[in-house]
Amino acid sequence: MAWISIPRVSRSAGRLRFVAAAAALFAVGCQSLEVTNTNDPDTRRALATGGDIKALVGGAYFQWYSSMQRSAPAMTVSTMADAYTSSWGNDGMRAYSAEPRVALFNSPTERADILQAFQGPWYGNYSAVVSANLAIKAIDGGVNIDITDASQTPMVRAAARFLQGAGLSNISLYYDQGFIVDETTDVAALTFSTHQEIRDAALVKLDATIALAGATTFQLPDVYLNHSGWTNIQLAQVANTIAARTIAYSARTDAENTAADWARVVSYASKGISSGARFDPSITGDAGVAWEDGYKAYGNYYSTWARVDMRIVCLLDPAQPCRHPNNATQIGRPVSLDYRFNGGVVGGNDTQYSDFVWDPVIPHNPARGYYHFSEVGHQRWLGYSWESATPLEGVVPFMLAAENDLLWAEGLVRTNTNLALAATLINNSRVGRGHLTPATAADGATALINDIFYERSIELLGVSGCVDWYDARRTTGFNATTFTGRGLQVGTARHFPVPAKELLVLQQEIYTFGGPSLPDMSVTAGGSASSRGIFGESGGREIVGPGQVGQIADDLFAASSRAHRSRQRM
Repeated sequence: MAWISIPRVSRSAGRLRFVAAAAALFAVGCQSLEVTNTNDPDTRRALATGGDIKALVGGAYFQWYSSMQRSAPAMTVSTMADAYTSSWGNDGMRAYSAEPRVALFNSPTERADILQAFQGPWYGNYSAVVSANLAIKAIDGGVNIDITDASQTPMVRAAARFLQGAGLSNISLYYDQGFIVDETTDVAALTFSTHQEIRDAALVKLDATIALAGATTFQLPDVYLNHSGWTNIQLAQVANTIAARTIAYSARTDAENTAADWARVVSYASKGISSGARFDPSITGDAGVAWEDGYKAYGNYYSTWARVDMRIVCLLDPAQPCRHPNNATQIGRPVSLDYRFNGGVVGGNDTQYSDFVWDPVIPHNPARGYYHFSEVGHQRWLGYSWESATPLEGVVPFMLAAENDLLWAEGLVRTNTNLALAATLINNSRVGRGHLTPATAADGATALINDIFYERSIELLGVSGCVDWYDARRTTGFNATTFTGRGLQVGTARHFPVPAKELLVLQQEIYTFGGPSLPDMSVTAGGSASSRGIFGESGGREIVGPGQVGQIADDLFAASSRAHRSRQRM
């Protein structure tokens, strides 16, 4: 971990630059509000009815979803992981996929689109968690969501518990440290927790979600994800898959990966979104008005924006180099047995399966490094992307049942409990879409693990923001000479620091990860009784009300959306 020297701001200046909300947790009993709040004096009225609480949770789903599926952080970390590649400076793609790698520039003065990669997951997920906390606090205080429909109160409680767990899960996976908060939090005693501690707290909330979802029949409102609302059964399935993710992707090193509780991963994944009635959690894009999947919009914009990194291409065709030669030489069309590449000798041009396309006209700037070059584009969600005449419209998944299959399979292999079932789970995509030779138990653990990582690289590319980065960072084996092997390039950050904007308010040192000195995975705990960041501050600082964290997240999203609609390559 590297420390960065940035001029401090006073508490009063920090107060002007960042206003926070979760201190209102102890102010919202909905029956009594004793804290004077000049910023949000109508909290009692705003959270006094069931409809208000239900709407609050709905808005929180939007913040949770948007925090990870926008082009930053998704394209930022995907290029860091050498999954997609781009020479353009937007979203930090060029800066943080530079070779050799550079340190993350954790500064509040960073350009807005890049800053989103630092702040978006932090404020978006905490906004969702704070809203969920307020909803549960209100229900505990006696608010009945709908007196005519007894299923509504347990539905909102379960939906809010899910956001607590899913939001904290994202924080634990993306950052090195953060805050653990729920409706019972004593903000006067709040300090930073390690990402492992946040992971464990997330699992507690996801377990509670699963129990609540199993106790009552309900369906989430369609507006929560601008798509068909999850049933209580589906909510439990999603919570199980996210719990499996939270454990499996938490590791930052080989040792942590080996030590992960893989038996627990199996337990969760066996009840996840590929168990029972399989489904892919999705949103419906509304042409960029609000609901947007920037990962697919730009990841599949291959004529102009991004290409599939050569490290992925050489998985499809081992005869291809895993890094583009340092010149303008055309490599030529890959040949792959995988039907998901439309140039393969078996797959041909069958558009039912062709996720990848060969295009030798490379849109990148050679002056920024030929290592950004690739002649392969991703087109699985071409109709949703900016390549389309109707971009950002239609149903797109932000999780796939195939991911749950692979988490489940990896757990089975690493615990050596059922290699035959593991092979079956792998083959759901390997054979079902790839038409490759089926995996079998006789292949052995090493070969099955290789198949699992191959499927994650090919089948899950561009689906869930950050999964390719999470997957790469937990193993080593990258060969800097041949650019083969799993893992991140040397110097690639394995997690993000607490955003500088937050640290300035906390009056703590700004730090970062990555660069030539290698990413240090140590965690520096911080916080004290007199500094609270987004959760208020004692010592006379004004306590602000709910809605401010959400407003910050909304402002970030709106600014980013406006920039995306008019943005130029940088």
